[in-house]
Amino acid sequence: ILMVIPAIRSLLPILLRSARFTPSSNEVAVLSRLINRMRYMRSSASSVRDVARKVVDECKQSYQTVNPTVELFKNKWGWDKERLIDVLEALWDGLK
Repeated sequence: ILMVIPAIRSLLPILLRSARFTPSSNEVAVLSRLINRMRYMRSSASSVRDVARKVVDECKQSYQTVNPTVELFKNKWGWDKERLIDVLEALWDGLK
């Protein structure tokens, strides 16, 4: 699990082909929590994309009007929910 954090920090700009996507420690922490949650939830029956979607959906509480995790990345890099799921899928494959 500890290896995930430096891996995310170095992989994200490479996967997204831009140094603009160099994450802060807060963003790395959020992405690593999402990836670790995906590892926990992953079963052979579900696709990586389905698991990523469930993990992102879990970040929003019923009383919230917006998903705070999606908002974090939308405000920083302009990602919507689908883009965040794409990135999680790419990180998942890159961390294997």
